[in-house]
Amino acid sequence: MSPKVKDFKPQFLNIDFDIFTSVLPKYLIRHFDRLGTSFLYSDKNHYSETHEFGGSKYLISLEVNSSSDAETILAHFTNIVQNLHGQMKDDWNNIDGIVLDFGYNILESQSPNMIVLPSNILKMASDLNAFIKITTYNMPEEQWEFKSGKIKLKAQEILDSEPTLETIYKNRMSQNKLEMADFFEQAHQILLQADPLDIQTEYEIETSEILELLKSDYITDPNEVYKIIETEFRKWAIFPDAHKKSKFASEKFVQLWLKNRARFKSGN
Repeated sequence: MSPKVKDFKPQFLNIDFDIFTSVLPKYLIRHFDRLGTSFLYSDKNHYSETHEFGGSKYLISLEVNSSSDAETILAHFTNIVQNLHGQMKDDWNNIDGIVLDFGYNILESQSPNMIVLPSNILKMASDLNAFIKITTYNMPEEQWEFKSGKIKLKAQEILDSEPTLETIYKNRMSQNKLEMADFFEQAHQILLQADPLDIQTEYEIETSEILELLKSDYITDPNEVYKIIETEFRKWAIFPDAHKKSKFASEKFVQLWLKNRARFKSGN
């Protein structure tokens, strides 16, 4: 017998960290990117003047990890903020504000009014001087399952025990530099010339991740190389001339891939 609707509790999904700013936080964006943060949006602020931060010039929307627990996610983000230093901290201090958007799945027959955030979550948000928003998504009952007294989304995964993406990125970068030394340097020079962050410094981790994609089996023609570079540059769309820089880098990477296709495919 399937459980009654009243037995289904709202299921926490994730928190979107919406950072509003009128100053380009180039070093903050770089730092979040290298931590493996997911950039949901990074461009001009699309909210109207009626929004709390409608007057801010830019919006950066992030997800910092895939934990199934809101407290773990908030603690992770708080730790990142507390450990900012130098130019990254300056960028953070110059933001206009932040909104924590809590996402929940509920049944179509349920009301968003039943969602209550516990006091410890409210305290953590307050410590970040953050505003809170709750977004609900209506899910058909057939997408839920009831096991061992718990109700959850089918195929929901908890990844808290996995190594951090920052560690994975660094390890992959070291391996790619060793295995693809000359090609790695050519690719790195392309990003240095494009300089998507306007900071004229190294882009080794970013180079490594692009090379990882170029070695993938599904890359079979230049159009797919273009798509990879365009996707990578979306997280930098907030910067001036981003489209022009993306076009430059795409063309250069296509040339590199065509010239060394066999090397990319083998990863040697």
